[in-house]
Amino acid sequence: MNIAFGSEHDGVHDIGECGYEWWYYDCVSEDSEYSVVLIFFRDIPMLPKCINERSTSIQKRHNSFDGLSINVYHKKKKIAQKLIWSTRHHTCFDEESETVSFLGNTVSHHLNTYAINVDIDTGNDSRRIVFYANLLNENSYVNVGERINPAVHTWLAIAPVMFGECHLEIWDGGARKIQTTFSAHAYHDHNVGALPVFREFHSWYWGKVVCDYCTFVYYYVPAKNEQQLLQWACIFEKKSNNCMILRDVVVQEYTMSLTYTGLRYCKKMVITGFTNNNDAVELTVLQNYTVENGPFYIRFASIATLKINSTVFTDTHAIGEYFHAKRLTSKIVQTFISLPWTEV
Repeated sequence: MNIAFGSEHDGVHDIGECGYEWWYYDCVSEDSEYSVVLIFFRDIPMLPKCINERSTSIQKRHNSFDGLSINVYHKKKKIAQKLIWSTRHHTCFDEESETVSFLGNTVSHHLNTYAINVDIDTGNDSRRIVFYANLLNENSYVNVGERINPAVHTWLAIAPVMFGECHLEIWDGGARKIQTTFSAHAYHDHNVGALPVFREFHSWYWGKVVCDYCTFVYYYVPAKNEQQLLQWACIFEKKSNNCMILRDVVVQEYTMSLTYTGLRYCKKMVITGFTNNNDAVELTVLQNYTVENGPFYIRFASIATLKINSTVFTDTHAIGEYFHAKRLTSKIVQTFISLPWTEV
């Protein structure tokens, strides 16, 4: 797996005949009341129709399964979502304007600012999500030397530390039920793969922890089913524009739990490592609260404590995920996955 940085990598990549690409954004209000997760897809790697076509022995792209997902949470409960896909409409990235778009919903990048504009009906229940945001990316992190190989999965930390203003509206039956404007910390990354995700991964954990000092991002790929172990963590300092990739990272899993759909995951994770200045870093993440709990994916509203040498940061906002890619090939799992998605 490749890991790289820099907004220059945020454009469209060659995903071959059976690959995928997605742009991920999240915005969490400073008081943790509201959070919004938005993803634009080129080929949705967890859509059953896409999975089945990419699983054939004949590697030829008959269709492109593009789409968009948006999930809105209030007080750690999901209050609205929309998951749409299409073989007729495509996710596009305009290189000149640096804009990714699907069916008129856009995210544009200009002068270190990301402007999100989403206005979308949520389906047969007559609800509608309106979400606008202007997010400032004050720090520009550059690639640290990793060679990007398009043949394997690439994770791009494009804008891991952003702040800005968000406006959210939820409509139901033509009436506006929620209208709020909030200050938020935000994050943007980008994933690209040339193989079906279930062929390259068994599972992974990802998460971010935001505190006054930094944004801490971790990526943990357990060594399972011949999957190569990855233990990676990075500190993005807010004031110094410094990106510190930790060395000698070790991830330990504690308190294993089983979901009602049979997913086995750890409720406690301890990540240790060292900076280049030999500062000892320890992050403890408690994944006790789930805001998404599906047959292949769990999203956590985590509690985290960050310790750097003797300094402890507890004023943190933390979110994370567990993604079980191998489960995507199960016909039973695919039945449940297909239910929330709407074809347009």
